Amino acid sequence: MKIPALQNLRTRLLALVTILVATLLSTTAFAYGTVKWKKTVLKEDIAGTQSSWKIELEFYLPKAPDMATLPVKFEFMPTMYYERYRDDSSPNVLTRNVPLSGQQAIIESVDLGFMDPGTGKIENRTRFSFRITRAHGFQGGEYRVTVRDGRNGQTLGVPTTLKLEGENEVIDRRAMVFAGDDKKDKKEEAKNDEDAPPAVEDPMDPGAESMDWTEVEHKEEPLPPPESVRKGHGCGCRTVTTKHPPGLAVLALLGLTLFGRRLLRRRTA
Repeated sequence: MKIPALQNLRTRLLALVTILVATLLSTTAFAYGTVKWKKTVLKEDIAGTQSSWKIELEFYLPKAPDMATLPVKFEFMPTMYYERYRDDSSPNVLTRNVPLSGQQAIIESVDLGFMDPGTGKIENRTRFSFRITRAHGFQGGEYRVTVRDGRNGQTLGVPTTLKLEGENEVIDRRAMVFAGDDKKDKKEEAKNDEDAPPAVEDPMDPGAESMDWTEVEHKEEPLPPPESVRKGHGCGCRTVTTKHPPGLAVLALLGLTLFGRRLLRRRTA
């Protein structure tokens, strides 16, 4: 009963070893050579208006390449961002490390020269240095760097974590203050008061300032006539209107006068 169990264990161990060997062989097939970094923690070099980080490394290949130059691609994958910020908890600038995921790698393409200038022969090793700048999208933080052969995409050496020290832009997380808006409103209000026409003071207003009463213009209008004069009675005068024709009363009086004269003539006759 114990022999079958032992055989099963051996079978499982053999399968595990086979998988490990296949993995190592596949990794070796896609990665070759050695890359040595002089420094993996780089300080930012600020020169004038542009800052940069200097990368220095050595390459060792299994054999010398066919050409004197070898195209190489550096893939910088951002993994950490060094954040600088301000908030209401402290008047000083605070820092924290922000993990990054799902970022797009920054690609830098260079040409490595393997020719020895002293002998004129192509060697299997070389030293190389170049600079990366913020203008290309680099910031203070950590990057996972993979070096690949530009001809076939094979990996040179093993991926390395590179730390770029530097002061990133400060993020302001403090509460917003609107004190400046009040001052602006007061200035605009004072300006509107200056542009407004001067107010005319009412001399009859008890709250008005003292002024010279001789400068006030008084307009006196005549009093209206008495009620009796307005109706045409009690004034001992007669109002003659020549523009209007005689009324019915005048015609009736004239007719009676003529009629009386005729009667008087008939009686005397």
